[in-house]
Amino acid sequence: MEDKNRKSSIENRQSTIRVPKAATRELSSGYYRAMSLGLAVLGWAALAQMFPPQFLPGPVRVARTIIGLLGEPATYGHLAATGRRIAAGFVLSMVAGAAVGILMGARRRAEAFLDLWVVAGLTVPAPAWAMVCVMLFGLSEAGAVVAIVLLAAPFVAVNAWEGVNAMDPGLVEMARAFRFSRRALLRQVVLPQLAPFLLAAARYGFGLVWKVVVIVEMIALGDGVGWALTAAFRSFEMYGVLAWTAIFAGIMLALEAWGLRAVEATVTAWRPAAPLAPLRIVD
Repeated sequence: MEDKNRKSSIENRQSTIRVPKAATRELSSGYYRAMSLGLAVLGWAALAQMFPPQFLPGPVRVARTIIGLLGEPATYGHLAATGRRIAAGFVLSMVAGAAVGILMGARRRAEAFLDLWVVAGLTVPAPAWAMVCVMLFGLSEAGAVVAIVLLAAPFVAVNAWEGVNAMDPGLVEMARAFRFSRRALLRQVVLPQLAPFLLAAARYGFGLVWKVVVIVEMIALGDGVGWALTAAFRSFEMYGVLAWTAIFAGIMLALEAWGLRAVEATVTAWRPAAPLAPLRIVD
């Protein structure tokens, strides 16, 4: 009798456990992000009181500059030019890097032939690629796009390479035993296992491409965010530099949060959610 009561008590306790909903988690994450941003702005404002405004303007002065820039049509022209270069370079680097990485993971000879160049590409800094491409292609769009591909493709290739090596060969053999077609094998077995690695490569590569394109625009091009930053720097307008940096960083963060994360959520929707509630450490 006591065992039955104890069992029913345990079942009642387990039935009261509720898994946190996705909306609750998102709300909690948003709260902490807002708190982090607010503390950063307060720290910036306090630090700005220790320096002259021409050296470190406060957030209010920079916010006014941002509002002024958003009211100028030229601002959107610079953003469109940079965005066009980023989109072209990002797509090409993802395609080239994924193809090289998958080839290296699937073929040992290709791995031995290409791994030296992939590793070498990882070590070259962004300014070096920017200068080389400007000297090769001159004052053209091609220089910025090629620099993006040379910088980001090796990182994408490494992630795809690791993804192929981490694949479960048992699932592939099972699919072949059930006589899956090549298309079905690729769509239902290979790509779901590679997706987390390619998505990680996309998010990391996206963080790289806008940095190198801004460097190329600073060096050689006559429009874009990099050119606008250089113009503000030459005029020693710190508020202009900070305003352009904030505008561009905000756009990139929004694209990453509402673009890449949304794609990641869609692609990995087949993965089951964690069935357990968060663990708590009790003293």
